[in-house]
Amino acid sequence: MFRYLFLSIILLLCFQFSKSQNHLPRFNEIDVKYYKFEIMVNDSTDIILGNATILISFKKETDEFYLDFDIKTDSSERGMQVNELLFDGVPIKFISKENRLIIHPKQKIISGEFHEIKISYHGIPNDGLIISKNKFGDRTFFADNWPDRAQYWIPTVDHPSDKATVEFLVTAPEHYQVVSNGIKIEESNLNNGYKFTYWKESVPISTKVMVIGIADFAVKQEGNYN
Repeated sequence: MFRYLFLSIILLLCFQFSKSQNHLPRFNEIDVKYYKFEIMVNDSTDIILGNATILISFKKETDEFYLDFDIKTDSSERGMQVNELLFDGVPIKFISKENRLIIHPKQKIISGEFHEIKISYHGIPNDGLIISKNKFGDRTFFADNWPDRAQYWIPTVDHPSDKATVEFLVTAPEHYQVVSNGIKIEESNLNNGYKFTYWKESVPISTKVMVIGIADFAVKQEGNYN
């Protein structure tokens, strides 16, 4: 019995490894250096509003590249919808296919160039950002991206081996506390029933751990550390 279980685990790992190899050609072409995600949530619906800023270093000449993103289909109530996509500040065309956001710049990209992509979007996540209630019936928002589920709520190169710095700027109803990666830079009330919270991670990390948590946390200040 244990031998069969061991073999099943090995086959599963081999399958996951073979899936990961699909990303290797892309790693030879692009390298994401930085993400900024502006996320807004509310208490009346599960729709999130998002703005992503992504800085990419291009390793090869290309006229097409893609990001991982779960785009809503016509038959689904869930998934993300792109409102606008800017390449270096200019609106450009894109195609969505099989969780890929395929981007076609207006001019060919040269090896060694850096370019900034901005994506405005909204929708109800299929996965990744789990919107639910805790045992007390209180509403919560928790990201669970492992191992490649960030793409269901934020546009990324969604592979555990790809790392970048990240910032999360979250707007949520003011009764929530927001936690994320790195250092909390700012927390301020917006005087409209919402609160703004800004977290910054300056060490490159994988998308699988680029997460936020939004809930009515109990917070205790233990002290300040340098």
